[in-house]
Amino acid sequence: MRRVSSAALLTNVEAAEANKSCEDISDIDLNEVPAQLEATLHHHRSRGSCVSLFNMDLAEFMIDSTMVDTVQQHQERAKEEEKNWYTLVSKAVKSSKEAATRQYTFEPSEEQQRYLKECPNLQNFIRGSLPFMDKVTRFLEEHKEVMDLQDELAEHVQFQLNSKVNNAIHENLAGNRRN
Repeated sequence: MRRVSSAALLTNVEAAEANKSCEDISDIDLNEVPAQLEATLHHHRSRGSCVSLFNMDLAEFMIDSTMVDTVQQHQERAKEEEKNWYTLVSKAVKSSKEAATRQYTFEPSEEQQRYLKECPNLQNFIRGSLPFMDKVTRFLEEHKEVMDLQDELAEHVQFQLNSKVNNAIHENLAGNRRN
């Protein structure tokens, strides 16, 4: 099948226009007309054209053997990783179940035992801290009472000072009126 370019078709049109005669059709080869029509109807893809399933060639769907090998290798790797993951998870679950059922015992060394015997007893510490906490509470209550007394004393002293100042001012004003 011979392809005909559009430039070749245009030159024939220009020649026909120059002759302006439709009677002379000897230039046209009737055997090439179907090929020329098929060439103009054949779909040529461009970058901006829409792709349709009906306009695709079967060759575009063919996958080369290297792609098939790559996909198979990827699938094998994925299956191996999945198997490794299941093995890891099952081992972790099994070890956690074993750890839960295992009995642990601990014996302190002689130095640790001696330290534990000599260290203060928690019960004695708590018993000793209760009277201390009572003393602290009593001190805080007494401190609050003393602070209240101090505030009252400061107010009383201020009142006494203000009354002395008022008395002095009144005596001064009364002395000025008499004069």
